[in-house]
Amino acid sequence: MLQFGQEGSTRSATFVISESKVFNDGRNVQAFMLKACLSESEREANAFTSALWSAIGPEGERNQPSDWSDIQPGYHYEMPVSPGECVKGWLQFDTKDEIVEVRYQSQRGDRVAYAVP
Repeated sequence: MLQFGQEGSTRSATFVISESKVFNDGRNVQAFMLKACLSESEREANAFTSALWSAIGPEGERNQPSDWSDIQPGYHYEMPVSPGECVKGWLQFDTKDEIVEVRYQSQRGDRVAYAVP
C-alpha cells in the first residue's frame, strides 16, 4: 500500500495523493488532493472519473465519492484529458466514518491504494 506522496501506476495512468483535509462546513467532507496523469503511450484522450475511487473504513466498509462541487479545485465525475496531461483536485467523501485507505479500481482490474495516516 502506498503512502501519501508516492506515485501509483496502472497500465494507462499515474496517480499521487499528496494530502488530506477535513472540511467541516455543515457536512463533514473528507477530501484527498489527487493528481492523475494519463500516460503518454495512450493513443487517444480519455476521462478520469471519481467513480472508480472508494474510501475504505477499518472494517472494510466502502464509501463512494460525493458529487459536491463547492470545494475547489475538485476532482469530479468526468475529467477529460489528452495523453501526457494531468488533472489535480480534491477527491471528496461525504462521511463521518474513519477512513483508513483510499482505493482506485478500474474495470480492467487495475488497482492503486493509499494508506490514510
